[in-house]
Amino acid sequence: MKKFYYSIICTLFLLFSANCLFAQENTEIDLNQNVIIEQCLTFAPLLEKIPVEILQQNTEYYILNQETFFKFSPELKINDKEIFLVDKPQLDLVKLYFDFFTLNIDNNKANVLYYATYKVDNIEQTISTTIQFEKSNSVWKIINYSF
Repeated sequence: MKKFYYSIICTLFLLFSANCLFAQENTEIDLNQNVIIEQCLTFAPLLEKIPVEILQQNTEYYILNQETFFKFSPELKINDKEIFLVDKPQLDLVKLYFDFFTLNIDNNKANVLYYATYKVDNIEQTISTTIQFEKSNSVWKIINYSF
């Protein structure tokens, strides 16, 4: 009988340990994604291509919700601006939004392909941006980009 209880306790301990490890890995991934998303949304060479009046009207950041691959912390704010996920039907109400097509993190490297779309006189303009990141000493740095 003691062996039975011992096996149950060991099994529960292993399940608990695996769950904690999985949660820790997900938390680190989410934190990495937060940093990468923040750098993408504030990427100066991209923002320089967007008309100043659009940027001035931008009081929040909007990301197209495609029920895809990433999550970010709900408390993530950039320069006191909140970040919202928006669905396609809501895009008519938004002047500027970002669409993350890919966001791949592999150890200390990350690749992002995303689009910034804005409207001027009801005409949509889209800028495609690809950024490569590298993590060094716990800091994500942009090592290459293209439009």
